[in-house]
Amino acid sequence: MFNRIGGAVDKYVLLFVLIAVMGAAAYAVHRFVERPLAPALKRLMAPRRQPTKLASSFGMAS
Repeated sequence: MFNRIGGAVDKYVLLFVLIAVMGAAAYAVHRFVERPLAPALKRLMAPRRQPTKLASSFGMAS
């Protein structure tokens, strides 16, 4: 990217713009992908517990 556009734009301006674009892209992924999916992922990753009533009826109470 620096080699292609570097001749037309100052390299420090290009660096700043690329950092800003990447920061905006990271924020967009966080806001529109990670936050909405977080509750579902937390439920999937949480350790599963056996219901105590079912476990005690089979003699497996802990």
